[in-house]
Amino acid sequence: MQDIIIVSHNDVEMVARSIRAIKFFTGIPHCLTIMDDSTDDMVEVYTKYQSEHYATVVGDSKLNYYRHDKPFIEFNEVVNKAFELTSSETLVVLTSTTEVEPEWIESPLQVMANVKDCAIVGIKNLFPRSGIIENAGMHFEEPLLHHMNYGSGDAATMWTHVREVQAIGFCCAFLRRKYCYPLPTGEFVGFSGFDDVDTCFQMRERGFKVIYCGYSSSYHHTHGARAGMGFVSGDHQEAIDKYQENRFRFLTKWCTWGEFVKETDDFPTE
Repeated sequence: MQDIIIVSHNDVEMVARSIRAIKFFTGIPHCLTIMDDSTDDMVEVYTKYQSEHYATVVGDSKLNYYRHDKPFIEFNEVVNKAFELTSSETLVVLTSTTEVEPEWIESPLQVMANVKDCAIVGIKNLFPRSGIIENAGMHFEEPLLHHMNYGSGDAATMWTHVREVQAIGFCCAFLRRKYCYPLPTGEFVGFSGFDDVDTCFQMRERGFKVIYCGYSSSYHHTHGARAGMGFVSGDHQEAIDKYQENRFRFLTKWCTWGEFVKETDDFPTE
């Protein structure tokens, strides 16, 4: 049975939406686990969907709920705990900000099966309202990290291929257990990005592949997760500071072109 997790924190509506999409569009037996450290009523959401949806799923699929007794410190900590709670060779990681599309899971799993030295597979991410591509993998042009095709306005039907990339985002990621577990922790602060990209870079440095699979797609509600709320409103200085700190740490670790000044890094407003 295929293990899938949703990383959740005080985002009941988004989790419910993500669960519905997975239930309707996942064509293989699976165990979906909500990895949660919420202070809201997530237990009620789990109970509702466990009884109304997963009680009648064909193929013995099931919905589980894991409640962490204290706030997770960073994203990779959540995924490492999920590895401990699950058993499938490939762990599928979703944030609550992700809504999968039909037939989203088969092609990435096939890539994993066919490419033995592949550690991580990502899929095409779309903007929810427009349906254009948010990213189709990531690449690093010093000193900036770029979403492939970000902002170029290509429709969801574009970039439908499989290729090796430098990195993918963990809003939807397929992780091979024997290469990825345990994920590195302690290098970045909070849930403010760059730990997923750093993980991809580390996998590639160890000789493993990171692959983009454009035959699968999902809608990604950008900045909908815990670290992104302040980015949208513009009034959450702590989130901005953490993002800048993580960016500085990432560049310090991987940038080779020369010196740069932390204070001059501009925070992206769009």
